Amino acid sequence: LSGIKTLGQTKKIDSLRQVLRTAGMDTNRVKALGFLSSLIGANNPDTAIILASQSLLLSKKLKWKKGEAVAELKLGNLNHSISNQKKALFHFNNGLNVCEALLASQNPIDIKYGKKIKGTIIGNIAGVYQAQGNLPKALEYYLNGLKIAEEVGDKHAIGRGFNNLATVFVTQANYPKALKYYFKSLKTAEEFGDKKGIGLILGNIANVYTAQENYPEALEYYFNGLRNSEESGHKIEVGRTLGNIANVFKVQVFSAVSKNDMVFAKTKLYPKALEYYLKSLKLLKKWEINVAPEQRFATWDHYTPLWVNIKKLKVI
Repeated sequence: LSGIKTLGQTKKIDSLRQVLRTAGMDTNRVKALGFLSSLIGANNPDTAIILASQSLLLSKKLKWKKGEAVAELKLGNLNHSISNQKKALFHFNNGLNVCEALLASQNPIDIKYGKKIKGTIIGNIAGVYQAQGNLPKALEYYLNGLKIAEEVGDKHAIGRGFNNLATVFVTQANYPKALKYYFKSLKTAEEFGDKKGIGLILGNIANVYTAQENYPEALEYYFNGLRNSEESGHKIEVGRTLGNIANVFKVQVFSAVSKNDMVFAKTKLYPKALEYYLKSLKLLKKWEINVAPEQRFATWDHYTPLWVNIKKLKVI
């Protein structure tokens, strides 16, 4: 649902289109093409790829290495988003080659920029390997990308790096290490006061505690994440977190039933599970009103399981 357009995004898109109508064949046009491709990428990846390709071609014509590096990065990201991993790696590797050219220059600004983009690309290559299930390679590249981010002092990239490493350890069911890196990522987000990011990371930490069947800790972190997501206006994460809270209560309902503790299940756990499932369902249904038709399937992915869980609970 990240592709849903807000009023602010629409204004930015209109503004960039105006720039493209008047800009010459210069670096301003390269930047506008790149920004526009990023803004429409989630909803219209094919068009975004065309724009990013135009940005790349113009950068090459202008012999502007910074523009080339960013365009290759964007093309890698866009192809990764549509699961064309071969093409994604092609563009990421091209981007690394451009970064090496920047690092070989005598300009300190170009060198620093090249190193920063190189770290980002390496981290994104790790994402491709992770999507392919090659976790050893993913870890190797995430660690290399994190190292570069630390060298250039890019704290946002450092936070992302910690979070990405945690996701690999979650896949490996190495929960202690996953928590270690999620907490590192959380600390970085807190330094920036990034409530949206904090809400997401707290939710990730809660997911790990849920997997460990540590339900009191899971609920504590879900509720903390919910508060941050509400304060940041991240509605979809609010809906998702409400559903996750309900799920924790649901698991405990069935656990209590299996132990023949029907009174506790029905009077304490069941009402809470149903309350939070319905809250999540109500919010996500309301959100669908503002979703473009092509995005509605993604919305249903979030709340169709809620109906299933509610029906299961009502069997009790």
